[in-house]
Amino acid sequence: MEYYKRMRKQHFERDMQRYFPRQSNLIEQRSLTGFSLIEVLVAVTILILVSMIGMRFIQSQLASARDGQRKSDLHDLRTAFENYYNDVGEYPPQDILQNCDSEALKPYMATVPCDPNTVVPYVYAPYPSSADRSGGYRIYTILERATDPDIEKSCGVGCNVPAALGGSNAADYNYGISVGVPIVYN
Repeated sequence: MEYYKRMRKQHFERDMQRYFPRQSNLIEQRSLTGFSLIEVLVAVTILILVSMIGMRFIQSQLASARDGQRKSDLHDLRTAFENYYNDVGEYPPQDILQNCDSEALKPYMATVPCDPNTVVPYVYAPYPSSADRSGGYRIYTILERATDPDIEKSCGVGCNVPAALGGSNAADYNYGISVGVPIVYN
């Protein structure tokens, strides 16, 4: 009888070990092996992919924010130029926007705005000429997002800014405002 009790106990312990291993053995065994090279490479690859997607999204949002700033700057310039016209009887001289962050438009604007990304002045063209500034004006900028719906409303395909005004990237100007004259330069 003693023999059968001992055998049952041994079988029971063996079955328990097989089907319910002790947790401490599993933890000790796992901590000794660590992560495999494949597991580390998969984790790093996933992190890189997620960060690349995130950076692309962030860059797109930053470009949208800069485009919004450009549009806001042109709207503020329109208001300042109209107030200048009401006081002086003509629009400001052509070189008024050349000095970024200057106080050339005071009291109409605190400082002259410039492109938020390149810190280049906006292109300003009085109409009909720089000598006679009473007819109107055009102000141009380059929006980063070519899919912006305001581009189609403003210049459409392009603003035709002359190289004398826009420099080497005159063909890139795709957004502008105008008063008293069509926005597309002829």
